[in-house]
Amino acid sequence: MVRDALYGTSELEGRREVAAAEVETVASLIDQAIGDNARVAQDQDAYQRRYDALATRYDEARAVLDAMEAELERKSRTRDAIQMFLDRLDKQPARMEAFDEEAFCALADHLTVHEDGRITVTFRNGTEVEG
Repeated sequence: MVRDALYGTSELEGRREVAAAEVETVASLIDQAIGDNARVAQDQDAYQRRYDALATRYDEARAVLDAMEAELERKSRTRDAIQMFLDRLDKQPARMEAFDEEAFCALADHLTVHEDGRITVTFRNGTEVEG
């Protein structure tokens, strides 16, 4: 339940479907405008204004869709990383008697070695411990 609240994608997927439909609709309107212009003589200034407005609408809709898809991908990667971490954590004994490199790598994101010799461990949840 917590994972769904933090990394659930169903609402975003629904919004993505709406955005994808908008992109398809505007693309269809652009195709129709181009076809009408090819078949029927019309005021080219009016046609150009209509085309430009549709192209702008398409670009905006595409940008929204691309942002949603990027967010879905980010959430998916985060969810997968958390699941991998939880699976690894489940395999750990309740009490560790010795350093476990695999467990450490599952918990730690990166180490920073400072010029003065201090080391900072940054864990995957953002917590930092200096030593």
